[in-house]
Amino acid sequence: QKDHMLQALTEGITTMLVQGKNPKTLAKDFARRFKTKEYEAYRLLHTESSFIIEQGTLAAYREDGVEKYQILATLDMKTSDICRSEDGKIYDVKKATVGVNYPPYHPFCRTTTVPYYEDDEGGTRVARDPKTGKTYEVPADMTYQEWHDKYIKDNPEAVFVEKKWKNRYADKKQFERYKEVLGKDLRAKSLEDFQNLKYNDTEKWEDTQGYYKYKKRYPESSKLYYDINKEIKKLKDDGIINKKIGTAVKPIPVEIL
Repeated sequence: QKDHMLQALTEGITTMLVQGKNPKTLAKDFARRFKTKEYEAYRLLHTESSFIIEQGTLAAYREDGVEKYQILATLDMKTSDICRSEDGKIYDVKKATVGVNYPPYHPFCRTTTVPYYEDDEGGTRVARDPKTGKTYEVPADMTYQEWHDKYIKDNPEAVFVEKKWKNRYADKKQFERYKEVLGKDLRAKSLEDFQNLKYNDTEKWEDTQGYYKYKKRYPESSKLYYDINKEIKKLKDDGIINKKIGTAVKPIPVEIL
């Protein structure tokens, strides 16, 4: 079974590379044949194809007598921390080690390499605008950190996009928890709405957090009574009412005479 899977994987990747297809085109069929999740099949195909491509490049370096190579990461928000830190570094071809100083560094790695010659000058590389998605050119010797410092660090919109991307998995789990507890009272219908609320509207986010905690403790209550409690707390803090007043949770039955 394992040998059959490896053979099928090799054949699939070879076909994909020869035909120039995206790994996603084979992921569904691969997942069905080997009874695994489509995402896991896609990750395997993507990572293994990157490995094969980069090994081919390394073999070409050795064959052509290239002595040094330079790490070339992608200048956008999706680049991993390790690839950001490796970008621009120069290594000896004979010391190349996958995952240490040669790509791929991790699953879904997009980092590649270029031959390095000390007398190389000029040239450009491509970067991607985090808000528009459009590409533009920067000097070839600009590293990821230099690009980030110049174009991202002091750009609030770019920082927001970066934060959403880095926190996407944790935010998705949090969004699901909040949706389960708050239901229609949650002021976000999608993960994007949730992240916009969380990172762009401090006052509403603090209110949402407070209501979430209240509903977990008093699931039978409602937003109306949460707001009443907020007003009661304010009156307590201002010393207007007795601090021994309890928490409003649900309507008090009134007997009609």
